[in-house]
Amino acid sequence: DKATKEPVTDPVRLAAYSERLRERTSQMGARFVSYEQNSGEWVFRVEHFSRYGLAPGDDEDEPVAAGAAAGA
Repeated sequence: DKATKEPVTDPVRLAAYSERLRERTSQMGARFVSYEQNSGEWVFRVEHFSRYGLAPGDDEDEPVAAGAAAGA
């Protein structure tokens, strides 16, 4: 609960939140898998995604230079 900073335990509110997550998942073009109320874990699947800002021609399968792989 944003107002009290306490976990929401009301089953009606939790069900409504779960439904909102289902709707949001659909709006993103993803498939809702599950929502675990106790942990807050929201699981969904996407067909494909890429990192924001990749330049045309960038390929995730290209080898990374040795220093770059270590975060250098």
